[in-house]
Amino acid sequence: MKREALILVVAALAVGAVVVLRAPQSPEIAPLLPGLKAALPELQSLELSQADTTLTLRREPKDWLIEDARWPADSRWLQPLLLGLADAQCDEPRTAKPSRFEEIGVAWPPAQQSAPTDGAFAQPTARVTVLIEGQPQSVVIGFARSRGGTFVRVEGQASSCFTRTDLRLPATPAEWFEPRLLSIPMAEVETVQLGEGSAPPLRLVVREGHAIPEGQAMSLTPLPDALVSALVNLRLNRVMALGDAPQAQRVMQLSLADGRGVRVALWREGATTWANLQASGGDAEWLQFAQRLEGRRFSLPPDVADPLWASRASLGGAN
Repeated sequence: MKREALILVVAALAVGAVVVLRAPQSPEIAPLLPGLKAALPELQSLELSQADTTLTLRREPKDWLIEDARWPADSRWLQPLLLGLADAQCDEPRTAKPSRFEEIGVAWPPAQQSAPTDGAFAQPTARVTVLIEGQPQSVVIGFARSRGGTFVRVEGQASSCFTRTDLRLPATPAEWFEPRLLSIPMAEVETVQLGEGSAPPLRLVVREGHAIPEGQAMSLTPLPDALVSALVNLRLNRVMALGDAPQAQRVMQLSLADGRGVRVALWREGATTWANLQASGGDAEWLQFAQRLEGRRFSLPPDVADPLWASRASLGGAN
């Protein structure tokens, strides 16, 4: 009996092994861009196209620079996108018919957006080109699917793909630009001097984190704090060449405890507030920042611009 039982066990194991060997093996899921993960630490440049705008980005020691504009790219969009592309796989092959690429947003150049299918919702599309082992590789990032994942197409491959990786894009090419103009702690500010027309300058002194009109023991309104806070945390909407800018309607001189300074000239064009900045003093990094500001005008979002236009009377100064 023991011998017969042993024979049955061996036979069962043999049959099981045959079944396992004959079972279809799941195909290995390939990376979307093979080699990108290894190349990413040394990647020095990339090309990014969205709508009718193409940006060339170059790696700097501390950030990525939009080459033609000489302005940093917004790392909050760029870093997750690059890491996502390095990790993304072609989880599900999709259509290989170019006539259907538009349906999932992977046609390039993009046609007019149509309603995407398969549970996706309309999103911006873009084309990213990187060098991998010396060869350019381009991927079109299509529509994001509402329940997660993104439709993509690597140029040169037969079919498009769905990747479970979320590859998110800003709504417009302008949002690739780093929006922060200034980011200075209030504690580093000594004074802000405000000039407007022929009126004598109004000087705000910062004490213990609060802005106070010079000569007063305290401020009777929060508006000086709001103005200085907006000034040291300037954000932009757009970057443009200065061109023939009109005369400034208000000029503010920001002086910092370490000797650095920033002159901010403001003017309105319709509902838009524009600013031109000039930086002085500081180390080599601050000098590089000052050079980036030269010959530029920056449009400011309303939540930043409005506190900067507070009237002299409301700030505690004379009219």
